[in-house]
Amino acid sequence: MIETLVEGIPGFITAGTSKVAPAIVQDLLGLQQHKSLGHLINKLIQTCTPEGYRGLAEHVRRGRALICLDTVRFLTGTYYASFSYEMFGFQTWTSVNSLKQDEDTAIAINAVSTGALAACAYLHSLFAGGVQVSVGHVKELFELLKAPWPKDRLYSRAGCHVFVLQSFVSALLPHLRSDNVAPASFLTVWETLSLRILNETRSWDLPEPESHIRESSLALWAELRGLAGTEPPAFPWDLVVVGGRRPIRFRKPTMDVDDLPPVVQLMSMLRPTVEGLRKQDVQEDAQRTQNGHDAAQTLSPLAE
Repeated sequence: MIETLVEGIPGFITAGTSKVAPAIVQDLLGLQQHKSLGHLINKLIQTCTPEGYRGLAEHVRRGRALICLDTVRFLTGTYYASFSYEMFGFQTWTSVNSLKQDEDTAIAINAVSTGALAACAYLHSLFAGGVQVSVGHVKELFELLKAPWPKDRLYSRAGCHVFVLQSFVSALLPHLRSDNVAPASFLTVWETLSLRILNETRSWDLPEPESHIRESSLALWAELRGLAGTEPPAFPWDLVVVGGRRPIRFRKPTMDVDDLPPVVQLMSMLRPTVEGLRKQDVQEDAQRTQNGHDAAQTLSPLAE
């Protein structure tokens, strides 16, 4: 059964019983194959969406959707460096976007995480190859995120990754407002953030033409702060996720954080990135002030 095969892929790769397991799965994902593993996943995930629903019992549909999303996200993380937009078939990402609106919270959150990780992988494949990001590339990025088209320029590596983070958090907001979201539903959020996204947004400065991304990100942080009603603790999240065999996997926290609301946990993870954005904001304000002072000094002799 295809569903059983798809569900077993992550375990097959991580079990360690075969050193060539990643290579075997990569061959099965080959885009040139008529019935590749990626296209089988593509067909399977379509049956979980309202558009492709085939009369499955809800518990069957739910289980299948989570299996497909987990495996797609796992494979995206495993083959991150060689990620292809077409790896799973053309309708896979349309299906993932559809599942972001699912009434089942666990499915929706999983789909949001899967799309964000795919967007980061797509950007990595572009920038690692030295490709000049074009309007077409940005369009595909926004299709992965199901985000609105930007009104301003968005072509730098830093700007694109900060926008991925911003879109990721925005898509989570409806679930952060809920009082009955199980903490377990957010395991994919913590894993996705630490796996790639935060690593891509902590050390780069946004170019001046993309300062609008920083402004909107800080505005989103203020919205999170209002929702939480408190400042987040400086929790050492590097103790939660550890490296090792590809891909990095989620590990149980070494200290208790389950009592913290999901929004506070999320803010504590975002805190270093936000502090970096604020620091750049202050530096640019200081630079603009200095430039204005220098210009005034240059013009003052002319005025005399």
